[in-house]
Amino acid sequence: MASVLGAVVAAMVCGVVVAIQSPRARVVDALNPGVLPPEAEPALRYARALQEGNWEEAVALTQWMQERLERVAADSTSDKVVTDERKRLVDKLSEWTVSENQVRAEGIEDQYIFSPGSTLAAVRVDGGRPDLEAVSVRRVWLRVTYPEQTRAPRDMENRVLRSLTVGVNVSEAGRVLKANVLGNLEIDWSSALFEWGNPREKE
Repeated sequence: MASVLGAVVAAMVCGVVVAIQSPRARVVDALNPGVLPPEAEPALRYARALQEGNWEEAVALTQWMQERLERVAADSTSDKVVTDERKRLVDKLSEWTVSENQVRAEGIEDQYIFSPGSTLAAVRVDGGRPDLEAVSVRRVWLRVTYPEQTRAPRDMENRVLRSLTVGVNVSEAGRVLKANVLGNLEIDWSSALFEWGNPREKE
């Protein structure tokens, strides 16, 4: 696992598109792997956790969810209260309905973007948004390509997306920051493709 993540980050920083296929992560094209800044790792781990239905991992990697659990724990002397709240968060993450599988002006829940079978391509990294709940030390832009229309999200005009690039902001603690009203992701609409042939990779 560590070697795969190292290769992913290496390729991303070198400007090479790296693809990861759920459920088993695999590097399709990673040149010049090496020891590079690990800030991109939480974003990739988070995306894979949602793809694979590893909801506990996704909760652990989400800043606002961890802060929520910490507040619940501070306000209660019962471990059951914290367990129940964690279960509520997991249940919310695991929800999937056709009506909610659409990107709206206020965003979309992340499990609809990082759906099972989708391919991730890390295309670039930047410094992140300056106006979030915590300092974003890195923003990782992931291009998501969908293998079939039945699970692909739709845009605001009800068109089925073939691929889309989203930004994942990561805190100093290595957790994903909330950057939208719905979900945690920033949407790069200029990257959206709707053709269901062989989509050209765009940054």
